[in-house]
Amino acid sequence: DWQATYSEFGGTIGIPTFVAGGSQIVADGTPLSREFASTLLAVMAVLFAGTTMDAGVRLQRYIVQEWGTIYKIPALQNGYIATFAAVAACLTLAFGAGGRDGQGGMTIWPLFGTTNQLLAGLTLLVLSVMLVKLGRRYIFTLVPMVFVTLMALAAAVVQLWSLFYTNPNYVLGVVDVFIIILAIYVLLESVSAFRRERSAVESSSELSQTDWPG
Repeated sequence: DWQATYSEFGGTIGIPTFVAGGSQIVADGTPLSREFASTLLAVMAVLFAGTTMDAGVRLQRYIVQEWGTIYKIPALQNGYIATFAAVAACLTLAFGAGGRDGQGGMTIWPLFGTTNQLLAGLTLLVLSVMLVKLGRRYIFTLVPMVFVTLMALAAAVVQLWSLFYTNPNYVLGVVDVFIIILAIYVLLESVSAFRRERSAVESSSELSQTDWPG
């Protein structure tokens, strides 16, 4: 019975559990002491959180600067202004939506799985385009891309029913719709680029055969 087995697991979550449990495993399997292992795992957790935050802010800054380049807004191309905009967006989500405890990120957590898989699908699509440009076989990245992207989009669409009807959460519902629209737009743009690169490679191949003497 699930409830009988896991009813007391509610308190066994979070960083303290990771550090305590992990240090015990390390101490049991190595000559290291439990206290030393706890310190190592605590540092590991802090470094992971720090590098994750750094990567997130850095990527947001790049996006803001790209917007400045695309829409010809010089202010957004400035590194300091773009970084300020990225950090301000994070703080607004953390404390604006989550209150004084800074738990705003948990508000959009239910959509993390969908967005993560969509990002994986788009990454595979970019790799497929690169393989086409290099004249390599791209079927090994294209097929997984189609599967992952379609499954993620289907999950996002199914999730809309829960967000608007079963367990209404209109903020997440609107964000989910926005994610679906952006994913479809990027997917169509990427497919267009894929076809364009493929046509360019085929045209180049035909010209090479035509110019070959004899």
